[in-house]
Amino acid sequence: MNEDFKYKKKCACCGKKGEYIYEPLSDYYLKMYKKFNVNHVYEFLNVREYNCKCCHATDRGRMICAFLQLIKLHMIKKEIRLLHIAPEKSVEEWILKNCSNVVYESTDLFEENVNFFSDIQNMKNIEDSTYDFFICSHVLEHVKDDQKAMRELFRILKQDGLGILLVPICLDLEKIDEEWGRTEEENWKRFAQNDHCRIYSKSGFINRLKSNGFYVHIIGKDLLGDKLFEENSLKKTSVLYVVSKVEMNISQKIWYS
Repeated sequence: MNEDFKYKKKCACCGKKGEYIYEPLSDYYLKMYKKFNVNHVYEFLNVREYNCKCCHATDRGRMICAFLQLIKLHMIKKEIRLLHIAPEKSVEEWILKNCSNVVYESTDLFEENVNFFSDIQNMKNIEDSTYDFFICSHVLEHVKDDQKAMRELFRILKQDGLGILLVPICLDLEKIDEEWGRTEEENWKRFAQNDHCRIYSKSGFINRLKSNGFYVHIIGKDLLGDKLFEENSLKKTSVLYVVSKVEMNISQKIWYS
């Protein structure tokens, strides 16, 4: 039997194959959603097939790795620098294992297993135009001033560089809802998690990125394809927000191959 036919599922992070390789979102979150009546329509959350059982990659982590493979990050011939903010372990491991010409660095304000500590709102220890690439997934909803963080990411990115920026986006919201300093209970009710201070609408997020200098490229099923979406159990509405400092055609961006 053809291998591709036998297995409909294949994790883009670890390569694990099988019909039942993904597990659902933690019961804790499901109980809290029910308790606080959280019923948003999320752009990117597959509740039933959230984590890979092998490498624990989230659905968004699997899509990030799939995109990195699409632009052939693992095949680059010229050394580049990549910054991963609050790294998801499975994505970090894929890069370190497969991308020999990537100078990989990770940062966070609190987590210990990173290369250095920094506040995304003020990365004063990083010079302008330092990185060719950055990954910042589900960080901005935690910080007090997300626009200041966006400007910092713009500042440290090279002129021809790329970044991946992801946040929780609710398709049923017309505008961003945000407020700093509420109680954990209020945060659950309004922002769907105790340590979030905002929840994004799609147009609100895109407009905020553009207003802080970025060109925004939306990468979804049309570029990655039905097969990859099926293999990684991605919702049909799942997209990556890839940003750049200059206008470019991302679908033709194959780095240094």
